[in-house]
Amino acid sequence: ESVRRSRKRSAWVSVEKGRISGLAAAGPCSGPTAWIVEHLVTPQGDDELCGNLLERAAAYAGRKGAETLFLRLPNEWHLVDIARHSGFLPCAQVFTLTLPGRSPLLGVEPFHGLRSRTPADDHSLFRLYNATTPAEARGIMGMTIQQWKDAQEPRSRGTQELILEQEDSAKAWVRLDHRQKSTRVRLAIHHEWKGEMLPLVAFIVRDAGARTILWEVLEYQAGLRLLLERVGFEVAGSYRLMVESLAVR
Repeated sequence: ESVRRSRKRSAWVSVEKGRISGLAAAGPCSGPTAWIVEHLVTPQGDDELCGNLLERAAAYAGRKGAETLFLRLPNEWHLVDIARHSGFLPCAQVFTLTLPGRSPLLGVEPFHGLRSRTPADDHSLFRLYNATTPAEARGIMGMTIQQWKDAQEPRSRGTQELILEQEDSAKAWVRLDHRQKSTRVRLAIHHEWKGEMLPLVAFIVRDAGARTILWEVLEYQAGLRLLLERVGFEVAGSYRLMVESLAVR
């Protein structure tokens, strides 16, 4: 097994008879205390190799100061079981919804009260995270503001983060990751916000333009999923978010 390092991520490969038989790649999220496994490729049925690569990645991330290691897996029980044996705990199931055909929201006026996120919003967004994330999930993903900041996905050139603010407090957060042909959407809304949801959805649909919308909805966002399905979104897939604790809390 050999290691190839780059500035931001590291990769581990398994070599058998001169050929690569498996690969895992991991790197930091937005801060040094949280890492994520970005790629995991092994032959089907080789559970031992899969577990070994995950354990190598976890050990290396821990030596680099990581406290948590995230992993996104397809919802296949045997893969989840392998990850469990390697120290990962299931955190949440994530559904990906798409909008086929024409939008039924063409007559809805898009929401206009959003603004861009700034560094000064961190504390307000951390309170929103606490208000919208179950305690069990927060205990796995991160309890402190530094853990929460470090665990956020790094921004790219196509990333937009928008805030809905009322009474000097963030009541909603929207993240749009625009790619050439698709827009990945994530949304968190405080239960205290009494505004209409459809204009907010209409804004996101309009902002995506001709791109395919890939709206990620966490399993505990049941109300949001029902609303999206009511206006024509359909579940296209799902994955399991898993987390391994690398430090004694």
